[in-house]
Amino acid sequence: MATICDSCGSEDCGICATCGRCECDHHPFIPVVRQSKACVCDAMEWEDPSNIPPVCDCYVGDGHKNCKICEHDVECHEKT
Repeated sequence: MATICDSCGSEDCGICATCGRCECDHHPFIPVVRQSKACVCDAMEWEDPSNIPPVCDCYVGDGHKNCKICEHDVECHEKT
């Protein structure tokens, strides 16, 4: 169930990692980044840096693109 922002009425507001308030309340939004320890990706390349999927057990791809299963780089899989 989505939470509705008290400030703007939107269901889309994220929570800022800097101050904990809704993004619509203040300074430019800095998202809370949640990624596994194996992930070496740039979190800001993900559509939702607060919900980066875990690195899967086995890289599937040609070595030049992200994994077809979890979308992480080859380097992330090397750390698992």
